[in-house]
Amino acid sequence: MNTIIGMTELILRKELPEKERHYLTKVAEAGHHLLDIINDILDFSKIEAERIQLESIPFQLEELILCVSDLISMKAQQKGLELLIDMGNVTAYHYKGDPLRLKQILLNLLSNAVKFTPKGEVLIRLHAHKERDGTYKIRFDIKDTGIGITEEQRERLFSAFSQADMSTTRNYGGTGLGLSIAQGLVAIMNGEIHCESHYGKGSTFWFEIPLQIDTTYSPPAQIPITKALKILVVDDNETALEIFTEILHQFGVECITCKSAKEALELLQNGFEADVAIIDWKMDGMDGITLYGLIQEHYGTQISSIMLVTAYDKEELITKLGSNQPYKVLVKPITASMLFDALADLCGHQRLLEPLACAHESDLSATVSLKGIRILLAEDNESNQMVASEILGEIGIQVYVTQNGQEALDWLATNPLPDLILMDCQMPILDGFETTRHIRDILKLTLPIVAMTANAMKGDEELCYKAGMNGYVAKPIDAQKLTQEIARCCHTPIVPVSHPKTETTSIQGINSTLAIQRLGGNTALYYQFLKRFTKEYVHFTQSYRNALLANDPQGAKRLCHTLKGIAGTLGMDALFALAQQAELSHHPMSQDDPLLRSIEQEIFSLTNRIQPLFQPIEQTLETPINPTMLTRLLAKLHSADATALDDAIVLANSVDATLLEAFEQIKAFEFENAIALIELYLTHIASQKEG
Repeated sequence: MNTIIGMTELILRKELPEKERHYLTKVAEAGHHLLDIINDILDFSKIEAERIQLESIPFQLEELILCVSDLISMKAQQKGLELLIDMGNVTAYHYKGDPLRLKQILLNLLSNAVKFTPKGEVLIRLHAHKERDGTYKIRFDIKDTGIGITEEQRERLFSAFSQADMSTTRNYGGTGLGLSIAQGLVAIMNGEIHCESHYGKGSTFWFEIPLQIDTTYSPPAQIPITKALKILVVDDNETALEIFTEILHQFGVECITCKSAKEALELLQNGFEADVAIIDWKMDGMDGITLYGLIQEHYGTQISSIMLVTAYDKEELITKLGSNQPYKVLVKPITASMLFDALADLCGHQRLLEPLACAHESDLSATVSLKGIRILLAEDNESNQMVASEILGEIGIQVYVTQNGQEALDWLATNPLPDLILMDCQMPILDGFETTRHIRDILKLTLPIVAMTANAMKGDEELCYKAGMNGYVAKPIDAQKLTQEIARCCHTPIVPVSHPKTETTSIQGINSTLAIQRLGGNTALYYQFLKRFTKEYVHFTQSYRNALLANDPQGAKRLCHTLKGIAGTLGMDALFALAQQAELSHHPMSQDDPLLRSIEQEIFSLTNRIQPLFQPIEQTLETPINPTMLTRLLAKLHSADATALDDAIVLANSVDATLLEAFEQIKAFEFENAIALIELYLTHIASQKEG
């Protein structure tokens, strides 16, 4: 069946007459449907024969729930349903269990909820109840506003080959095995599953399973934003309002809710003010776009920043907004971490009030003391090599770099073992998963391995643990998260370290504040990356076309993956989204693909905005060049202070070739080269004085 589907889809990629394409599409759809039936029957048979074997590996519940919702959200959007998530009191702990089988249960229940709900909402709600010995009983509720189930239907609901819809007209498809499989899997997990329903009003399927806490993982402390912040939430869905309220109260934020645009306007007319307004798009009566426009026109001084939220097509919303874009657009379902990140992104916006900008300053400036640790880095992307090496080098970690998994294995064979391996998941020759399995199964090494993955929210986490890794960090690399994960795996205590504050240049379309925070406050490193971007990625489209000519689809995909990484590192959100879309596309794309053109235009636009930062600075200063001044400049260069460029302008007036070259190196943010040149100059003039 896989062969039939695969060959059919290969033919569909070619230019075909409309009728033949239609027929083959039907073949592919029927093949997928039959494959689903075969998989259901196989799973059912395994459960009946008691041949199902469960894994016990660490996983993060919120990430698993988001992954499941991603898989089902398209169907919900097509039916105009709101898909909502309420994580309740479930913490950021890693739990031990079988995430793939848990995902299968949730997908079965969610698919049914969407299938049997013509309008309204589908809610995923979790609740954790602590028991003993580090075990939590987790309850999962899948609640819908669908057709409901009668008492007679409920009695046979979990029977094999049985469905709520057993009519001859059969409005809803399926094998009738999904709920039976879900019940069997829950039972194997030592849990129970039930259904509560009111015919014509909807159903709630819920199950409880015990999960053990992974004691090797320490969840990050929740960061309160600021109690001075006030947020207005406007949404006509009462469940969504409850979820927003609960999350914001956890943050320590004052939250005011309105069930309609009319209510919100009445508040504003009475002089109400808020730092942020979170507005739903599709509401009964006046919609969110209209309310957004009215606030901008009449109440701009009362609302500092606006975030639009939608349960439907984000691109359609952005198109309808045109050039009148808000500061942030979020797609439901929304979790606490997503909302926190969105609010954190708004911190850099000049119209957002100061309390939010300062809310977690002390936390973001914290790092760890890991001096003396030796790390092997397996990473094929030069930018990621540079980020990791600079971040870790600053805190005394010795980093050895290899380009792929095979090089890492060769290095391990000829060198003393490192304290930890940082392993990229996607590499040529030998990827991170295969390399880790070789280290564990063949070399029998137990040293900690931490994955670096750009797909941590898309299910790669469970693959990392399954391969034998001990943890993971998401790309773009965040300095604080990276060092905390290394400290956890190496059992090293965290020691707060303060970083000097540096001024940054605002660049339109680039979130430089957040990007520099991710780099541990290293402004000089950030500007090095900006300069490299203007030189290396201006030819991205040509590089992609070269991959086309070389018939190298994997190379073409890797180019998009690399572009996504550097865009994320530099805070180029629009380019990151385009590169991510390109990476997920079928490769190779055609030379005139609209997506490639959009990437080319975005790179061109960003390059034009960045290049003026690196133009020769024509400015004449009267400051004399003397050893004292050069010593002060060296101190700034040693501390990677980007303001050293201001002090270095005086070197442009020098007649000495060494100092002129040092000035060029400082302009390029090659501080180490500049330090060597200035020290050479100082040594030279000192020897002249002695002579």
